[in-house]
Amino acid sequence: MLILNVSQNEVVYQHYIIVHGQVLEAKGKDDKIVVHHPKLPSLEYPAIDGYFKAVVELAYGVNELTFEYKQGATVVSQSTLTISRGKFTDKPPLKLAILLAKDSPETFDAPPGAQGPGINDLDAAVKKMRCCAYLWQAYMAEMMYRNGCGRRTFRLEEEPDSDAQDESTQQPRAKVHIIRSQTSLAEMRDKRNAQQWRPSKEEKGEHDPGFLKRNLMESIDNFEGLSNQDNIACLLMDSHWDPEQDLIVGHTALASYQKYNSNCVFGSHTTHAWPSNASEIAKCFLDTTKTDPKYLGNDCGQCNEYWQSAALGQGAFLHMISVTMHATSWAYESRTRGYVNYNRLFIAKEPGSDIAVRMSDELKPWRRLEYIRFAFNHLFALPGDAHFIAYKNSQPGFSIEKNDKGIFIKNPSGITAIEICRGQFYYLEYSVANYSKRMSGEIPANEDEKAAVYPTSVFLSFERIGDILKSNGNMESVRLIASSCAGNIIPVAQVLNI
Repeated sequence: MLILNVSQNEVVYQHYIIVHGQVLEAKGKDDKIVVHHPKLPSLEYPAIDGYFKAVVELAYGVNELTFEYKQGATVVSQSTLTISRGKFTDKPPLKLAILLAKDSPETFDAPPGAQGPGINDLDAAVKKMRCCAYLWQAYMAEMMYRNGCGRRTFRLEEEPDSDAQDESTQQPRAKVHIIRSQTSLAEMRDKRNAQQWRPSKEEKGEHDPGFLKRNLMESIDNFEGLSNQDNIACLLMDSHWDPEQDLIVGHTALASYQKYNSNCVFGSHTTHAWPSNASEIAKCFLDTTKTDPKYLGNDCGQCNEYWQSAALGQGAFLHMISVTMHATSWAYESRTRGYVNYNRLFIAKEPGSDIAVRMSDELKPWRRLEYIRFAFNHLFALPGDAHFIAYKNSQPGFSIEKNDKGIFIKNPSGITAIEICRGQFYYLEYSVANYSKRMSGEIPANEDEKAAVYPTSVFLSFERIGDILKSNGNMESVRLIASSCAGNIIPVAQVLNI
């Protein structure tokens, strides 16, 4: 058995880790991989023709894992993998929250037979939100690893697990804040505040899709434990499918990144399909239960079955979170809503196919540029990061100067990338990976771009910008966005207006 993406004795800083592997001699469409942990429940995932993916839960400390590849009841291959989960709390966390109306029924949409305590109530929403966050954390770590940035991911705020049966094996869990708004349920579910409402020409002035996000910010101001300086991912508990209006009300998908205001909101209309713990992950991403339009919304016609609801809902929510962490809003294949394939990173099987889902079949969520930005975002720091240690208490700003030949962009921490935008998007990268190519001339670079791995000053001539854009030097509507080792990003505005 080959483990393809995780090294023996690797140290990570996440609750779940995604493991891909292969048994070369195995052939079978209904095989399975079983992962045993000495302290946590065993987990089972589908495998096809020897190829498998598994989401493995980790405890703090050393995790001695055993992987069994099974055909029927027969174990045809076995392997062990040791992974250590470390603690790194010297960076701000992503905080999780659920926002309720002041008179909320404290339930999310679910069909008859799937309603009741622990099924679609607030307690169930907390568990699903927590598990979803662990998957986001693992997803980000895997994608950063593949892009040469190390297994970086964000930290989650934690609390003691009050539900643990055995105190000796108790592990901290992600904390989910419950925020009670001063807004009524009727206001929350007013169609005029629903993002997907399509008003008539006469009604257009009444549409306010930002209402729910503003409501979160106002509620945070009066909530102990959160502030508008935190990084917050918030689930809107009172989202609701209204079949008479053919509309998901109480839902909006909005995010913002600002120095003192990085938060996002997303509706609960797909929460019924999310897993509550690691043992439910495979089941949820393979669930072909049909979405009943009498009780559940089919978001943009892409949630015909529950597994699609699970993938789209969690993937779209992660898209919102990535915006709070410096990804541009259009980077996550958002034009095609590609996050409907979010499931493919976690399991090797997809409903309707008996061909293994391999890496080439997975969603490519962000451009290389986004990974560069994430790598220098303080939320993604790893122990010993020189840039994080140097700049965690400050963010040296950019200075921009313009003359008749071009633009000087300066930052004392070092520049990591400059994005050049006009309709299409291009970028210049400054990294260890391409420094030797800059020095050799394989990548065109002027002298200031060769001065250091992360140059503190870059001059971009209008001629060079025109060459990059193939626009014959026409600077009309050209925008630049620069990012630095200190993790800050500056939109350099339109070139002609600097």
